[in-house]
Amino acid sequence: AVPASFDVIATWLDTDDKPQSKTLSLPSDGTAVPFGENLPGGTEVTLTELVPANGDGLAYGVPAYSGNVRINPDNAAVVTIGKDLRKIEVSNFVDVNDGTLRIAKQVGGEAAEAVGDDVEFTVEARWRDGVEYRTQVLSVKQGQTTPLGVDLPVGTEVTFTETGRPDVDGVEWGTISWGTSPEGESWLHSNLDGTATGIVSDDPTDGRLITLSNEALWKFGSVEFTKFILDADGNPVRAPEADLPDSTKFEVRIDGIDPALPAGTDFPAVGQTITLDAGNDWSWTSDEVVPRNTVITFSEVDPKPLNGIDWARPYYYVSADAGDAEYRDTVKAVAGEKAVVEIHNRPIPTTEVDIDKIVTGPKGGQVAKDGSTIFQVTATWTDIDNEARSCVLDVRPGASVTPTAQCDAAVIDGRVQFPLNTDITFTETGAHTDVTNVKWGEVIWGVKEGKADVSKIDGEPTATSVKLTGEANKSVVLGLENKTSSNGLIIIPIPLPPWEIPTWPGSEVPGGPGTDVSTPGNNTPGNNGGGHNGAPGTPAPGNPAQAKPDQSSSLPVTGANVIWLAGLALALIGGGAWLTLRNRKRAPGQE
Repeated sequence: AVPASFDVIATWLDTDDKPQSKTLSLPSDGTAVPFGENLPGGTEVTLTELVPANGDGLAYGVPAYSGNVRINPDNAAVVTIGKDLRKIEVSNFVDVNDGTLRIAKQVGGEAAEAVGDDVEFTVEARWRDGVEYRTQVLSVKQGQTTPLGVDLPVGTEVTFTETGRPDVDGVEWGTISWGTSPEGESWLHSNLDGTATGIVSDDPTDGRLITLSNEALWKFGSVEFTKFILDADGNPVRAPEADLPDSTKFEVRIDGIDPALPAGTDFPAVGQTITLDAGNDWSWTSDEVVPRNTVITFSEVDPKPLNGIDWARPYYYVSADAGDAEYRDTVKAVAGEKAVVEIHNRPIPTTEVDIDKIVTGPKGGQVAKDGSTIFQVTATWTDIDNEARSCVLDVRPGASVTPTAQCDAAVIDGRVQFPLNTDITFTETGAHTDVTNVKWGEVIWGVKEGKADVSKIDGEPTATSVKLTGEANKSVVLGLENKTSSNGLIIIPIPLPPWEIPTWPGSEVPGGPGTDVSTPGNNTPGNNGGGHNGAPGTPAPGNPAQAKPDQSSSLPVTGANVIWLAGLALALIGGGAWLTLRNRKRAPGQE
């Protein structure tokens, strides 16, 4: 009878390289038995089953090990300890013993589960008959014994060769071995060429059961990253068909690989990037070097803007891998197949915006010509991803605007690009000049060149709302006029409160109590924190709410303080202020 349990010997080396062992008794009914040892990761444990001796009319085949194992040429199983639970199944084949030469098929290894019992392996038997050699082709399957089917004289030597293995999706074949029970070593010999030779017996009690064992391994898979561009309707279009400039380049960063790839694997390491550009048709595919179920985490580095194009947040669509097709930033390798990641990018039409600064009034010419004169303008808007964006600009009379370090807009060669058809608030938030005895008056916005809609903002005397309505990469120039006066005139005679007296010679827009008066900031364009790095998801709705102006500035603010000062001026010279407003030029596009 088949025993109630089978013993398996586990052996390994401890941290001092001393051999250790443990015997596990596995019930024959399939009940799982825990290993019960806490070993360091990377420890290799070898499993060897003690096969019962043939007897009582039974012949035992060589055991098969499947699961998280690799198979040695001697058919022992090796398990590498890791962070995840390792599961190993030991299978035994037993048959009624009739003393004839028979083949039993066993499949072990990590991919044994993918090999069904119905698949066939082909074995050729060859023996000498007088001066000639004869052959017999056998078809063998798992869970069955296949007899030679030919009556041969006692002592005939028969050589067996596996000549055909089935094609199984995702599986490649590893080691092959021939074996029998320990007492069969006298009549079965494994040959160096991978064949085995058995001897025909005339003793019915002598089990001549030969086990042909094959190791099933999972094939490695590949990973593809390919670029899609969303059209005006939000439909993804392959990048080569999207009329991108040849200079368009995207980079995909590998953020994680779990478990780590074997040393020397030809795949980008964590932290490295993959380039998608015109040279590879904006698509990259690895070799088949990624083990099955390896999880790769990735992200797209914020792509650089182009003339007339900025980029919204990318969306990562995994269209093929070991899981369901869905939006996510992880991809799981598939054995023998290609896992495909589509990175979808939405282009944002943009155009360059400049500001033509004009200073008018009695002090206008002097202020405009003075090299110390500088104004700051803060642009704020909500982008297509519903994120608040802002850009602080340095503005000088007769010069192009310069983005500061606090600029979240697209900047190309020092030129600021803003999105089309988006409500953008431009607010003059500060001014300074070394010219003395200057009082700042009215702020007037308009459009000098290009297409844009400009409108006033109630309660914001230094701000305007702008919507760029022209074509992408068709520049727009806004006009920004600051009126000045001096103490010698009565148009806007505004005394400075004691806490707003400048700390150096010159004139500036006064700040409120506690307002820091500082010099202009760093003019290097950059990202003022946050940003819009890629993340999986679905596109944000259009026409988002308008962002509020960021009043933090490296120059004194003009917003709320101007309102207070204007009120004081009206109290002092109501008639003069009315005449000033009545005769003011209206900015093009203003109501």
